[in-house]
Amino acid sequence: MPTSLRLLGPVMFCHLQISVKSNMAGIIRNILQCRLCSRFSNVSCRQFLTRTTFTLRNSQQILMRTLTTKYSQDIILYEYQRHGFYKILGLATLSQLVFWSYMSYVMYAYIRPATQMLQEHALKDRTAENQNELKEFKYFPKFLLDSKMQTGLSIASLGMGVLFFFTGCIYALRSVNQLVLIRNGARIIVRTYTPFGTAKQFSVPLADVSCLGSRLDEKPFFVFKIKNHRFYYMIDKRGQFLQPTLFDTTVGLKRWNV
Repeated sequence: MPTSLRLLGPVMFCHLQISVKSNMAGIIRNILQCRLCSRFSNVSCRQFLTRTTFTLRNSQQILMRTLTTKYSQDIILYEYQRHGFYKILGLATLSQLVFWSYMSYVMYAYIRPATQMLQEHALKDRTAENQNELKEFKYFPKFLLDSKMQTGLSIASLGMGVLFFFTGCIYALRSVNQLVLIRNGARIIVRTYTPFGTAKQFSVPLADVSCLGSRLDEKPFFVFKIKNHRFYYMIDKRGQFLQPTLFDTTVGLKRWNV
C-alpha cells in the first residue's frame, strides 16, 4: 500500500470525529425544535430520528475501521538524540548529591562535636592561655554554635543533594527520545532517557495518550499525558517530526478520557 494511502486513515479519523460531533449537536438541536414547534408531527420526528441514527451508525463503523489501520512497518513519528547531554546531566546531579551529602556529614560529625567541646572548654578553664586559643575562633559563625541549627543544616544539606539528584532523574526519565507508531496502528512505543544517557522504552495504547500542547505554538516544548502515569512527558521541538501529519492525528490529539 502506498504511503499516502496509509497516512490517509488517521486524517479521515480526525475529520470523522469532527463530523460526528457536529451531527450530534445538530440532532439535539433539531429534537428540541421538534418538541417546541407544533408543526412537526410525531411521524416526521420518528423518521428524522431513524435517519440520523442510521447515519451515526455508519459513521461509527467507519471510525472503527480507521482505528484498525495497519501499516507495513513501524513508523518513527518523532526523534531527538541527546545522549551526551543527559550523561553530563546525570554526572552533574550525582556530584551534587555527593557534595551535599558530604557537607551534611561534616556538619554533623565534625562541627557539632567541635563546638560542644569548645563551649565546655571555655566554661571550665578561663586562663589567659585558653582565652588566646579561643580568639582563633572569633570568626567562626555564632549561629553554628546552636545544636538545633547544626542538626537543621545537616538535614537541609542532605535534602538539597537528594532534591538535585531527584530533579535530574525525573527530567531525564520524562524527556522523550523517540516516538514510534507500531504497525498495528493502535499502540505506540515511547523511548525516554535514563539519568546516565541510555534509553528505556515502553509500549502504551494510543487511546491512553493525550497531548496537552501543539508542535505549532511558540513554546520550546510541549507535554503529553499517559493514562495511569503520574508525571507528564516532554517533547522538545528542536527534535525532528519525521511524520508531522501522522503525528498530529495520532499522538497530537487531546483525548478527554485520559
